[in-house]
Amino acid sequence: MVRSTLRLFFGTLALGTLALVAGCDTLSLSGDTTFTGVVVDGATSEPIEGAAVRAGGLVDTTDADGRYDLTLEVDSTDQAVVLSFSAAGYTPRTVTARADVNGEVNVGVTELTAIATGGGGTGSGAAGPATSVTLAQRSTEVVGVTGAGGLETATLEFVAVDDQGRPVGAANAVDLTFVIASGPGGGEILAPATATTGDDGRADVTLTSGTRAGTVQVLATGTVDGREIRSLPVTITITGGLPDDAHFSVASTQLNFAGYNIYGLTNAVTAYVGDKYGNPVQPGTAVYFTTDGGIIPGSGVTNDQGTTTVDLLSAAPGPSNPVGCSSNPNGYGVVTASTSDENQARIEDSVTVLFSGVTQITPPDPAGLYIGPYSFSVADQFGHPLAPGTTISVAAEGVNIKATGDANVTLGDFLCPGAGRTDFRFSIAKDDPSVDADDPVLESITITVTSPNGNARLTRTATGRTAATRTPASARDVFERLDADS
Repeated sequence: MVRSTLRLFFGTLALGTLALVAGCDTLSLSGDTTFTGVVVDGATSEPIEGAAVRAGGLVDTTDADGRYDLTLEVDSTDQAVVLSFSAAGYTPRTVTARADVNGEVNVGVTELTAIATGGGGTGSGAAGPATSVTLAQRSTEVVGVTGAGGLETATLEFVAVDDQGRPVGAANAVDLTFVIASGPGGGEILAPATATTGDDGRADVTLTSGTRAGTVQVLATGTVDGREIRSLPVTITITGGLPDDAHFSVASTQLNFAGYNIYGLTNAVTAYVGDKYGNPVQPGTAVYFTTDGGIIPGSGVTNDQGTTTVDLLSAAPGPSNPVGCSSNPNGYGVVTASTSDENQARIEDSVTVLFSGVTQITPPDPAGLYIGPYSFSVADQFGHPLAPGTTISVAAEGVNIKATGDANVTLGDFLCPGAGRTDFRFSIAKDDPSVDADDPVLESITITVTSPNGNARLTRTATGRTAATRTPASARDVFERLDADS
């Protein structure tokens, strides 16, 4: 007796697998349930040795006493689970049991009915003419495109059964025709095109993949007494081929993250890998990553979408690479992803990432306090933009005064300095133009920055006296870092 363990997910799967009965609710509880029981001959009650208990492609065979032991990891208590039983010379049967997380469920005695000798011939228990055809089992649910070095074929076994679900015998054999109902159109092949069911009512067909990824639906049809019988579509997934240079790219979640002076931050980097037909490559395709700034895992493997993601970690060294949009190369790093194509040639792509530094605020220009326009900059120590999500606010204190222009700014994800990224302008104006022009009084200007790069504030206040209307006043600037550990 072989113990099998399988993770059970919600969904309805093909015959011969574990499935959820429709209507079950999703619960967060999960754990192991062990299903036990005995398989016997329905006529004699004698144990059946070697009977197969199928669960999602795994098989537990009964011992000499007909006993089995199948442990599944399930997602809820009272989850409905379908167990499929089969044995040579017997009609297959399914039994529904309820899961008990972290417990044991005794399914009890499962009786299998022996197939009468001669199948569709005379005699008690003999199967009648076929009324339907179903999938009995398949060798795999996933194949790769041809020439990619992976598994390229899948064998599907169909069974014709009578109105009582019994496989037909030789006397009622059915000629089954196999067709591809839908597919990616890459030259997929079914062989043979037709097959006659055997003594056990079964017939096989083999699907060979083509050059394109996608899903293939296979149908089995037959004619009995002038009436067509037809299986449900059986789906086989064809995964992609080998990587292609024209379909290989890499990107980072953020172009700019605050990693030059702050270590331990992460920035996800994703490689997108397609084959020459533009389909995702086969799952498990390896991609190598390297970086000249910080640390990055050396490799990742693609999923069924052809992507793999690793985290770039901020750490030494701080990178330095010239870029066309900035005069200072410090902080610009390059992350490179690479793999091999169908000719074993290296293909690669890279992305530039800015490891931005510590928040700096340059005092507004011109100096002093007066009603009118000012310019200032917010950047890191190298003059580069701060990380996305940085907020910049300008507040004016005084009488009948307000700040306009770049007084409330949230930064996007920028690599390069420039207007609206590192360089800003605001104006001090009358809050209420209807008030006499001599009334406005400007007492202070405060610029506050909240940023992943560090929080800071610059305050300009008048010295000696209150600054009045349009007359420039002498002032002093105070820069403060507002971080908790500063």
